[in-house]
Amino acid sequence: MKTSTLLVSMSILCILLTVNRYSALAACTGHSNNVDPYYTEHDNAAATELPLGYDWSIRTTVVGVEISVTFQDDFVGLTAPYMFMFDKDGQLIGGDFPMQNWNPNTRTATHTLTGYNEGDSITFLVKMAYALHVLFTKRIYYVVGTTCDEEEIDMVVNSAVENVKTTGSAQKLIENGTMFILNGDRKYTATGMEIK
Repeated sequence: MKTSTLLVSMSILCILLTVNRYSALAACTGHSNNVDPYYTEHDNAAATELPLGYDWSIRTTVVGVEISVTFQDDFVGLTAPYMFMFDKDGQLIGGDFPMQNWNPNTRTATHTLTGYNEGDSITFLVKMAYALHVLFTKRIYYVVGTTCDEEEIDMVVNSAVENVKTTGSAQKLIENGTMFILNGDRKYTATGMEIK
């Protein structure tokens, strides 16, 4: 029994170290070729595929939440992008608004959101017009103050949980923007410390 408990504890520690290492290296970045299905379906001029896709990064600073999106496809006539914000139920908040900075040479748009507190969740997408067409990125989710977005954490944790399936109970939990790993009746912080 002690050997089994030790192996499970070591597996959980490996999960936590993997999540920490990945989060630090990822710095809330991602790449996608996906488009938002709702807006793409409801706009006849919308691109349904992005061959090269787009890269994005998000980070919390003392000024606010800095968002950067770089489009890899060099579509003719790209114009300054707009941002759509969504509430926790997926409903559009207000209308779209222009992103603050646009560099047409690098096809990079940046914007700093203010007025958010640590633990608040942000969901947004970016709309870009080009040569009589438009594209909508997928919806990107971020918790203010975290070092990685939930999608990336899901990817790492789900992979790690597959490796310790012998317990059958390791899972991710997000509370107030902080990620924990649950294994049976034990709860661990992202630093590997058990919470009693």
